[in-house]
Amino acid sequence: MIKFYNKSLGSRFTVILTVVMSCFFLIFSSIITVRNISSMRSQLDKRATELSSLAQSSLSSALWQYNHSNINDFVEALFIYEDLVFIKAITDDNNPIKTKIRPKYQSSSFSDFENSPDFISNTISITYNESYAGKIQVVISRKAIYDTIITNTQTSILGLLGLTIVIYVTVLLITKRFVINQILLLKDSTDEIASGNLDAVIDTNGNDEIGELAKSFDSMRNSIKDSIEKIKKADELAKVNIRLEDALDEAQSFRDALDKVPSHVFIKNLASRYIYCNQLTLDLFGCSAEELVGCDDNSFFPPDTVKHLRKIDSRVFAGETTKEEIEVVDEKSGNVFYLEVKTPIYEEPGSKKITGLLGIATDITERKKAEKELRKYRDHLEELVNERTSELERKNSDLEAAIKESEMFSYSISHDLKAPLRAIAGFSNILMLDHKDSLDEEGMRLLNVVQTNVLNMGELIEDILMYSRMGRQALKKTSIGLNKIAETIATKLILEAPNRAIHFNIAPLPSCMGDKVLMTQVLTNLLTNAVKFTGKQEVAEIEIGCIEKNGKPIYYIRDNGEGFDMKYADKLFGLFQRLHSPKEFEGTGVGLAIVQRLIQRHGGRVWAEGKVGEGATFYFTLGEK
Repeated sequence: MIKFYNKSLGSRFTVILTVVMSCFFLIFSSIITVRNISSMRSQLDKRATELSSLAQSSLSSALWQYNHSNINDFVEALFIYEDLVFIKAITDDNNPIKTKIRPKYQSSSFSDFENSPDFISNTISITYNESYAGKIQVVISRKAIYDTIITNTQTSILGLLGLTIVIYVTVLLITKRFVINQILLLKDSTDEIASGNLDAVIDTNGNDEIGELAKSFDSMRNSIKDSIEKIKKADELAKVNIRLEDALDEAQSFRDALDKVPSHVFIKNLASRYIYCNQLTLDLFGCSAEELVGCDDNSFFPPDTVKHLRKIDSRVFAGETTKEEIEVVDEKSGNVFYLEVKTPIYEEPGSKKITGLLGIATDITERKKAEKELRKYRDHLEELVNERTSELERKNSDLEAAIKESEMFSYSISHDLKAPLRAIAGFSNILMLDHKDSLDEEGMRLLNVVQTNVLNMGELIEDILMYSRMGRQALKKTSIGLNKIAETIATKLILEAPNRAIHFNIAPLPSCMGDKVLMTQVLTNLLTNAVKFTGKQEVAEIEIGCIEKNGKPIYYIRDNGEGFDMKYADKLFGLFQRLHSPKEFEGTGVGLAIVQRLIQRHGGRVWAEGKVGEGATFYFTLGEK
């Protein structure tokens, strides 16, 4: 029910009209059906009466006289009625004289028809001169009468349905045209008014009740419109008053704010006369706001200053914004410096008409003093820089000389030490080959010791020279693929130790910027170091990989070798520093020092982590690309 009342008026009227017309159709259909049923019963009674009357008048004499010809003619004549399906004439001594039956019921007897609801069976007694002459048995089909009644009923109901539809559509159209549409028009107009359009005219073009209602709404709209206009005018007046009050408050607040500004703020008209100054300016001039009005610069500044200020004012009145440093002589405090900014005041925003100027002058005397002191310090600093530059140039020259001397010393070591070593190696080799029969076992052992130490001394000299060269060699940075370099070195190391099981696990390494030759030396030294210190393992596991920290790659080489005690970690990269004896692991103690020097030249760093008996991991980073 709530949903029904929430529907539109047109929808509700359509539903109600549909219900009413449906009830009208059902009631009159029921009346027609009842009337036809009553008519059917009357026809059946009438037919039975007609047959009885006809049989009495036509067969009484024929049955009494057993006139078969008349009886036969009578029976045939009765069969013109299509609803008559069976007739039988019987004499007074109960002998059938004539029987007539429709072909489709040939196998049925009178008793069969008596027990069927589709037929009316009747036995009619015939008298002649008040004496019993015989009887006839008649069977009438209800179906024919039923079909006739049903056809008549259907025709009547269809006619009633058509009439109902015509009445329904007519009423619906008339109601929609003269009532619903007018109400909807009234609703649309009132909705437009409700949305704020008070100029909408309500006109239903009618003089009926809906038209009168529309006129009342239109009159109410005009009243509301007039009231709103009055309210708007009152609101506008109130807003104007509020704006005036706000403007006065803002002006006073602006003045108060300007009075707190630590600068001199003033306004001049086109005659360069003051019309406003903040409190700081009034204090400087030594007058009140009332005394200030109408005064010009002649009242407060010396003639030379006034002349300069007038020139600036003329530029501002021409539309220029100026920024000048003004020096004013104060009898009490001496020279005072002001940074004065002046800008034109226009009649209104967007206008080109200038009505005055706004000036702001800031005392920069202290800043001027600070600038003067700063110039003194700057001059002194330049002297110090020149002295330090000369000193650095001198030290740089000394350093270059020391580097050159170091290079000469390295060359001297290479030249002066290698020749005696070659002589010692040659002579000891001659003794071992040509005079081994004259030497006992101890002599041979001592010669082997001499040769071994000569080889170690040669390697040490080569490493020292390499260390020196690596520090001087210029960097040629390019993009380097470390994976290919590491794979090449790993393959070479495996071939050099065919009797060992060495497994390299090389993860994908990001490319880097560096000197390819020097980075190859770094990886060679680190991987050779890993192979050397995994010599006691059945299978040497050496991993080369990279991790990322803070967006930067950290390369590492990890092995399962001897490891080291972390308290000696700071000695690993020192020149000639060794944590194991030469008998345990061969080497000169220079390889890791070279690694550290090359990594530092690339702007990176190298470090190591390890544990005795559990292997070691060497990490290094490189500088930015």
